[in-house]
Amino acid sequence: MIGMHTDLLAERSKLTNHPLHPQTADAHAGPGLNDGPEPTGAGLASMLAENRELRAQVEQLRSERNRLAEQQTRIQELLKAASPDKLLHDLRNLLNERDLLKALVDEL
Repeated sequence: MIGMHTDLLAERSKLTNHPLHPQTADAHAGPGLNDGPEPTGAGLASMLAENRELRAQVEQLRSERNRLAEQQTRIQELLKAASPDKLLHDLRNLLNERDLLKALVDEL
């Protein structure tokens, strides 16, 4: 029982000493924002502008992702595909059937 308790404490210690743990993130910060001198006014303005640009790109990507997800859902419904994973398979089958029908009509 005591061995198990010390194992749990050791595991907890590993987790709380992890660089991404909120209590120790500053203490373990690697290369990044905390390195070097404080940014000047111009440097800070540049960082803020870059941050705004990145946020705008993230928002644009989210919007595009949502649009594509909605489009995928509509295609899935039209093809009566059981799941999004089967969409490509079902679409290929549909196109193959169309080609076979064209070949049949051409022979008649």
